[in-house]
Amino acid sequence: MTRRWIDHRHLASLVKLFLIDEVHFLNEKRGAVLEACVSRMKKISHSIRYIAVSATVPNLQDIADWLDARAMSFSEEFRPVRLERVVQSTSPKGNNMFLFEKNLDWKLLDLINKYSNNKPALIFCSTRKSTQSACETLLKMMEKRRIQTLGQNNPCLTDNLVQIKDKNLATFINKGIGFHHAGLDSSDRHNVEQLFMQKSIRVIATTSTLAVGVNLPAHLVIIKSTKGYQNGGWSEYPDLDILQMIGRAGRPGLDDSGIAVIMTTTEMESRYKSLVSGTNQIESSLHEELAEHLLSEICLNTITDDLSSIKWLQSTFLYVRVKKNPAYYRLKDIKLAKSPDALLQDICLKYLRILVDGGLVEEGGGGSGDCRHYSPTIYGKTMDQYFIKLQTMFNILKMEKCLSVRDVLWVVSSADEFKDMRFNAGDKPFLNDLQKDPNIQFHLKERVTTIQDRIFMIIQCVLSDVSLQGSSSGHKLVSDSYLAIQYASRITKAIIDCAVYQRDSAKLRHSLDLYKSLQAKIWYNSPFVLRQITGIGSQGVKTLAKNGISSLEHIRNAEAHRIEMIKSVVNNIPRYSLEIKQSKGRNRNEQQIILNVTITLTSVNMKRQRYGKGFYTQFWAETNENELLDFRRIQVYKLQNGPQKFNIRVTIMSPSIRIICHVQSEDYIGVDIMETIKPNVDPTKFIAIAEPLFVSQPNLADTQSNDGLDDPGLDAAILEGLICDIDEAGKQLQKTTFQENPKYQHVNIHANLSKLALILVARWKQIRISQRKEKELVCQIQREKRI
Repeated sequence: MTRRWIDHRHLASLVKLFLIDEVHFLNEKRGAVLEACVSRMKKISHSIRYIAVSATVPNLQDIADWLDARAMSFSEEFRPVRLERVVQSTSPKGNNMFLFEKNLDWKLLDLINKYSNNKPALIFCSTRKSTQSACETLLKMMEKRRIQTLGQNNPCLTDNLVQIKDKNLATFINKGIGFHHAGLDSSDRHNVEQLFMQKSIRVIATTSTLAVGVNLPAHLVIIKSTKGYQNGGWSEYPDLDILQMIGRAGRPGLDDSGIAVIMTTTEMESRYKSLVSGTNQIESSLHEELAEHLLSEICLNTITDDLSSIKWLQSTFLYVRVKKNPAYYRLKDIKLAKSPDALLQDICLKYLRILVDGGLVEEGGGGSGDCRHYSPTIYGKTMDQYFIKLQTMFNILKMEKCLSVRDVLWVVSSADEFKDMRFNAGDKPFLNDLQKDPNIQFHLKERVTTIQDRIFMIIQCVLSDVSLQGSSSGHKLVSDSYLAIQYASRITKAIIDCAVYQRDSAKLRHSLDLYKSLQAKIWYNSPFVLRQITGIGSQGVKTLAKNGISSLEHIRNAEAHRIEMIKSVVNNIPRYSLEIKQSKGRNRNEQQIILNVTITLTSVNMKRQRYGKGFYTQFWAETNENELLDFRRIQVYKLQNGPQKFNIRVTIMSPSIRIICHVQSEDYIGVDIMETIKPNVDPTKFIAIAEPLFVSQPNLADTQSNDGLDDPGLDAAILEGLICDIDEAGKQLQKTTFQENPKYQHVNIHANLSKLALILVARWKQIRISQRKEKELVCQIQREKRI
């Protein structure tokens, strides 16, 4: 909302209290958004009250200075549940973190006996496989020490064990331990949660996702290793994730205390001791994404020149921390500044230069002194409107010729928005097997190895109705697919706007096809258009097809009693009619025409919006040479109020030009209509007669012979034969090219060769006239000599 506060002034003015929970979030990479949002709200209104809370902020006064607030701190005595934090370090043998985690498993039972006080315990592990490994090691240790169970005796436990589908899990549960992660069957997860609450299971080994998911507080929390395996490598958990895991320790209303044990390497021991003791200084992360936020402020007109950019930065938490700890914010290519203010200015100017050089911001002089002025370009406005990351926008602008939907999808899959997604166990072999599925339209040249490959395949699986549930990480693949479709829709919309500005109809066509597919969750060229109707499903589509109903028109024309419910849904899908008439321009220019366009919505009962989002209709016109002539989005409610009429002025540069007009729904496939117009123009107006480049000198010895130059019948025969030969060659070349390379289907070779024939004919006539005049002149000179 804050990025669009100018459009929502009244709503923004109603905000009187801004409450920030977990303000130490500023220290994380995602904290840049929070910081920019709060700084923007401070600009919008000075009457808003700010309250920020956190359990671990040592530099509390810095937060207070930023918010112009009063700092208040409370001791541990005010906590409803006292929390003890323990950091235990172990030296890893070599760089093998898998082996390091395996060694930590053998320490778990001792930690449980020492700190749990026979109360519930959670063990957070880095991978799903690691959760099961922890349970296996605990079981071995229990057998070695002759411990029958860690849970309480429950007479109903046998009944629960019968319901468990995972046999290994059933064995563990019988010993009072269990594991829990997204790869488990949902019924197994539910049983583990219920048995844990009933104390039949006292120890659960789980992945870090449980820290922000199901509410299962415990007396003891053990974080087994502070590193997680992501995208093929090991990296430390973000501080926020560690704090959320620690927050599971202590059960309000059931316990008066809780214990959190962090198991880490010797190298990282001091860091986590500082974290849990609250001595880690909170720093700003705004400088890492400053370009995006500067652009947003330029689009809001908050930043217009160098002075206003510095003034805006002075309202951020970054400014507060740069004054206190300037060394933390020195970038590689920024020299040592004389003062924090000078350093801040260098940082700001660096990112403004990136925006200017990238074509997202225009720079101009003027005003007083050397102060530069800034305004967003069309590309900059597009990036800000769709919340596109900087590197993603650069990738969009670097797009070369777009020859298919695959090209657009590949650029979308490379977006920076997906970089935080990661591979799960089993993803790669599963997605590589899916490449063999005949429903996948675009196959990778190599195996799935990168996040870009993963997103490329996930989106296609959604659009091709290929199940993602077949792997051990199917649940995570499905949840990632929702995000992938959401991000891809925004990015594709940005590509569409760029294609319109570049007047590239080929890129626009393929981008629109992908966007419609993402909205309908089915490929734009799929024969199963009925699958986009909510509630039918794949099996329902097949059943309807067997009964001869495979299109929207089939449903509209079917008897109501057969498919009454489906028919009511189809009535909400738009149906259009398009009428185009041609007229001449007012200036009577033979090379300019006006197209009178009328678009009518014939499905009058259609709803105006879905999920709070309005429906849109798109009209665009192109030439057969891929030049975009017009593009416009029309809200459906305007069409419901009556036909939309408008004119398009077109300059005709060739008599072979064809104009192709499209009307499409932005949200549904199978409803597009297209009409091709052949402009009614005089082709002779496009023939430019130029002086011949060279006319050969006649042979005087042959001047008395009849060479056919005066025979008009011969000229006509030669010209007619020339035109027929070129016309036939054009047709054959067009047919052969289409068969060998379908991507050139929009290139009208035949029309272009026909145009060439007209030019050759004109040149032929010109040379003939020049030769006749030259012959007459020679004959006249010879006659004068005889006389």
